[in-house]
Amino acid sequence: MITGKNIKIKYGDRVILDDIDFEINKGINGFLGANGVGKTTLFKLIIGELKPFSGEIKIVGADRDIIIGYLPQNFKGYPEMSVKEFLYYIAELKMELKKIKKSVIKKEVEDKIEIFSLNGLEKVKLKKLSGGQLRRVGLAQATLFDPYIIILDEPTTGLDPKERVKFRRYLTSLSEHSIVLLSTHIVSDLQDSSNKIFILKDGKIIIQGEENDILDKYPMKAYKYYAKDINSAEDIDSKFLVSNMHKCDAGYELRIISNNKPLDDAVEDRLKLEDIYYVNFSEDVENEI
Repeated sequence: MITGKNIKIKYGDRVILDDIDFEINKGINGFLGANGVGKTTLFKLIIGELKPFSGEIKIVGADRDIIIGYLPQNFKGYPEMSVKEFLYYIAELKMELKKIKKSVIKKEVEDKIEIFSLNGLEKVKLKKLSGGQLRRVGLAQATLFDPYIIILDEPTTGLDPKERVKFRRYLTSLSEHSIVLLSTHIVSDLQDSSNKIFILKDGKIIIQGEENDILDKYPMKAYKYYAKDINSAEDIDSKFLVSNMHKCDAGYELRIISNNKPLDDAVEDRLKLEDIYYVNFSEDVENEI
């Protein structure tokens, strides 16, 4: 378990994390928020790269020689090394710290090359890889020897849809015996797969808990509404908080988030995590489009 109490960090007059508390347990713990809300800073605090302005972080229930698998947001590795050289290098570092037998390194590196679809790239230097390929190397090194704590900062950046699905399945298997922390601003990375979700905004953890509990307790509701033409759809969009709109056989289907039934013909639908994200970060979402 990882606990944080009264964690605060700031740069000059800018407060990045503002007196936050958290408890992180085994399983997938998803940290959701727009870019710049403090997810990366929090992860750097947990791995010890930064020290909090105030407060305390503790890792409970682990041995003293615990190894943390870490994928930074801007992973580059050692550009002049090949994929295989780099993975062997990281594996040997972990081997020394955990007193792992050298004979198991070869199999572990080969397994990670297979899991993260790096076959055929073993001899390619990291500087020659595409963004998605380099990200997969970063994931491979972070998960070598299945660490007790695995911290992944925006791990799916650059991955194609097929690799994202494969990665989520593997992460689920790791979470059976590891504490996994995963930060993202892509809701689908966490939806239906996280044991606990933390939503950060303005230096605070504004929402935390299991996904179903968050959805059941959230004060707003989702509604489907069908507009006959684009003018009607845009008129509704200007009057209500519309998290999604797309063309369909009936005209345009709109997804409206509201405290109360917004229109007579609106039909209540199951709230989704992406709806809550849109409510809290609609300005950021629009700026990204």
